[in-house]
Amino acid sequence: PMKTLALLLLGTALTLSAGYRIEGSIPGLADGPVRLHQAFDGVVVAETTAAGGRFVFSHEGDFLGNKVYLSGGGIGRVELYLEPGTIRIARGPDGSVAASGTPSNDAFGRYLAE
Repeated sequence: PMKTLALLLLGTALTLSAGYRIEGSIPGLADGPVRLHQAFDGVVVAETTAAGGRFVFSHEGDFLGNKVYLSGGGIGRVELYLEPGTIRIARGPDGSVAASGTPSNDAFGRYLAE
């Protein structure tokens, strides 16, 4: 009974309903496909097309929060957390590409900076 309730609450917490938007602006990103992959197995969960270094992923409604990575021509692998809100992907002053704009991605960025 208590384990069932805990699992139910955990499952409910992982299913998010606010949607997400990922906005990327990366000078030097090749025009063409940009993909989001699940971090643990590489399965593609979304795909869009970059043009002029810019791309957008958008999802409204329920989704399962996840650790994912972004791949596209000329950027390598960029890890981020899929969560509600607007996530921005940009190249920093040091040349690295990182995600920001949501609590988990901002915290991950601070962790990587240490």
